[in-house]
Amino acid sequence: MIQDIRKVLITTQDETTNIAIISPEGKARDIYAAIQESLEASGGNFPKIVTAKTTTPQQKVINTI
Repeated sequence: MIQDIRKVLITTQDETTNIAIISPEGKARDIYAAIQESLEASGGNFPKIVTAKTTTPQQKVINTI
């Protein structure tokens, strides 16, 4: 589990899991990079907020983060 996360929002619609990682310290991109490959996720954005989507089931996303 990654300790630098302040907030993670996870939703599922149809077969897609949507993720938002929020890090006021500006580490959201680093956190996303650490989990991107294992979740086969696509996304990106800003150092403080990253959004991504994956077909990985929601529970696996929660367990990975």
